[in-house]
Amino acid sequence: MSFSLQWRTALEAPSQALAFYRRHLVLIAGISLVPGAQRFVSVLTDPPGPFPVLLEVVTVLARVLLIGLIVRLAFWREGTVDTGRPGLFLRERWPSLALQAAVLAALVAFFNRVQGLGENLHTAVVLLVMNPTVIAFTFVWTVLAARQIVAYVPAEPAGPARNA
Repeated sequence: MSFSLQWRTALEAPSQALAFYRRHLVLIAGISLVPGAQRFVSVLTDPPGPFPVLLEVVTVLARVLLIGLIVRLAFWREGTVDTGRPGLFLRERWPSLALQAAVLAALVAFFNRVQGLGENLHTAVVLLVMNPTVIAFTFVWTVLAARQIVAYVPAEPAGPARNA
């Protein structure tokens, strides 16, 4: 498989993720504001007693709900191909997954660096904004990459038809 084919395959999931994110922006951003608000409050204040743990539980529950809804929308509402061949995708297109992982790792490193700059208010605002944007988009991208693997149907080889 050529590098250009692997690169095109690697770009399919994030481009589909961007379209998916835009289609479901209100739902995704709305749920993602829960962890964003929690991070914002936690950075700027020192909540007393059991509140930090309670806020973390709410954040985890919101993220689990978000991922569950993304999976439901991506696999059931928008559908997948029932005759996908994920094993073949992993054999033929695994470099595209490595490329996606490299791009995603670079983005995570960049945003972690941005997050680490500045005072508490800056960090709180960055975390508030990152949750419904960067983090939520990463969840969508990851689910759609999984859908890409599960729904993979190889292209028919060019040339004369084969007798079965």
